[in-house]
Amino acid sequence: WDESRSIESFLSSHFPWSKDPSFLYLLTALSAPHLFYFWVWTNPLGWKGLCRDFLPTLTDPCHAFAMVAYFLRLLQGLLMAAWLRGRDGGGIVGLLRDIFQAFFTPGLVKETTIGFASAAYKYIAGLNTAQALLGIELILFGQILNVSVYKAIGEHGVYYGCRLGKVVPWCDGFPFNFLPHPQYLGSSLSIWGVCIFLGGMIPYGVPVVMSCFYAFSSWVEATL
Repeated sequence: WDESRSIESFLSSHFPWSKDPSFLYLLTALSAPHLFYFWVWTNPLGWKGLCRDFLPTLTDPCHAFAMVAYFLRLLQGLLMAAWLRGRDGGGIVGLLRDIFQAFFTPGLVKETTIGFASAAYKYIAGLNTAQALLGIELILFGQILNVSVYKAIGEHGVYYGCRLGKVVPWCDGFPFNFLPHPQYLGSSLSIWGVCIFLGGMIPYGVPVVMSCFYAFSSWVEATL
């Protein structure tokens, strides 16, 4: 009975979509980059036309794609932070207020930095060693894969140059000879690493669903 209640508590804490509608809204927002990737992959002429009409200063559609992707990732991080802030009250409004106060109130920048560093030190000092090592290893391995992909095929290769009229040489070296879809796998591993390192501060439902998003993007690129 105790074990059953423990499992139920874990599931309700890390997969709270049945009790917390805002978690579903968060996951929907986190899907935005992958919906964007899907649209560009399946409609490259539409993206090139959009760039020509609305992003004339970004003449390279791959670079424009990269800029939008970076923005969407930043937005993902802000939404994640806002959702976590909202669990304690405040949401996006509270988060923006905290950021504004931290950067525009005299003397508060130093106070905020010192407070954050102190809290981070206390948190890290209290981490379970195995948990911390596993999280760091996943983050490092994931980032090694991501950096290796960029080094191997460059921005044009990463951001759909093969669909946007660029000549992208075929690469059969590392990391493509090691794992399929190494960039998406690296991103998934990094997200899992962060969640494990933070000890469940971010519900494990987030990396589960994010991994599904990356699997979807991998499937799109392999089959469509």
